[in-house]
Amino acid sequence: MRVRAALVGFAVMMAAGGGTAHAAGGPSPGIALGGTGVTWGALRYVAVPAPGGTALAQIDRRTGTVERFGDIRGLWGLPLVSWNTDVGGIRADGARLVLAENPRGSGLLPARTRFAIVDPVRMRVRSILSLEGAFSFDAISPDGRWLYLIQHTSARNITSYSVRVYDFLRHRLQPGAIVDRSEPDERMAGLPVQRVSSADGTRAYTLYQKPTGGFFVHALDTAARTAHCIDLPGMPNNAGRMSLSPDGTRLLWAHGVRTTVVDTRTLQIVPATKPQSAPAKPRRHHASGGAGLGPVAVGAGLTAVLVAAGAALAVRRRRPARGRSGGAAAGAPSGP
Repeated sequence: MRVRAALVGFAVMMAAGGGTAHAAGGPSPGIALGGTGVTWGALRYVAVPAPGGTALAQIDRRTGTVERFGDIRGLWGLPLVSWNTDVGGIRADGARLVLAENPRGSGLLPARTRFAIVDPVRMRVRSILSLEGAFSFDAISPDGRWLYLIQHTSARNITSYSVRVYDFLRHRLQPGAIVDRSEPDERMAGLPVQRVSSADGTRAYTLYQKPTGGFFVHALDTAARTAHCIDLPGMPNNAGRMSLSPDGTRLLWAHGVRTTVVDTRTLQIVPATKPQSAPAKPRRHHASGGAGLGPVAVGAGLTAVLVAAGAALAVRRRRPARGRSGGAAAGAPSGP
């Protein structure tokens, strides 16, 4: 057990230095293998390929120790939610983790898409969700009921898409698409380039680049199953940088010398707050009366390590590994 854990730990450590992404499914940003993975609290989850399957490791972010690990047959990874390699898949409370399968076949749009729903406490696959058509992960609601997916139906226009929602309670894909109710006939088109989310997981803000070159934000309320599209001004030559204010009430898009600000409560663009100028230094009077003076690929070495780790893992292991103390890892979610 200790040798196996050490091998996995070394493989993950190596993978974190140079991850890769697979995007064989066409318009989907693809899946993340290795790299920094996705974080939740004090934990980090990383998927790495192993002979016959994929190893999933739970790592203590502070010490780098592999606390738990599991495996799944086939090539799976953490879902990318933007072409800026933003990784998703973890529920806000840390009780569920979604993996996406690397699509099979040579077609631009796969005929079937599969997702694995993982219990990160036991590091065990709870279920496999299989859908006809080309889908990619978008978000998951805080309570875990709603899984949001991007559906692509046109191989000719890969920027055209629909936002769909899967109901885990009724185990079915909901009819229709999630659209901006103020513009229900507006065609959704663009490529996701950046993603930021609220701390509680209820809001997912995705920066899209339009086919015409402009940008808009798709603001998804994962709890209410509603969405709003916010057209951004100007035609900048790059996507800039999107971020949330510490209190979550402002969405900031810095592009060039400008910053566009969106009030997340009204989803309206508001004037940017100008920084306050520094107060003038008080003048010091001298005897003379004068004024005072006033800053992606996996290498061969990693492949060899992963082969060793995969062999030690025995991909079809029946029982999940336990923490060193026999209990849940420090910082791990307490349950489903």
